[in-house]
Amino acid sequence: MDEIYMILHACFLLILCYIFSETCNMAPQNRKNCGWSGITEQECHEKNCCFDSSIRGYPWCFSPLQEIDDNEANCHF
Repeated sequence: MDEIYMILHACFLLILCYIFSETCNMAPQNRKNCGWSGITEQECHEKNCCFDSSIRGYPWCFSPLQEIDDNEANCHF
């Protein structure tokens, strides 16, 4: 029984990582700061933000892309 829970937990984490990576994949110039100078990766993730320290001169902790609801995308106001 414990094996089933471990498999389900692993699947959940994989799905979460996929969703998170999709909303964090953006050009550095489009990043909107979500933290402060010296924020750690863990602190950033606790704020539900993306973290990528590989590119200097751009925010390392930044807001994820907003997922657009199909109904919103088709709204022509």
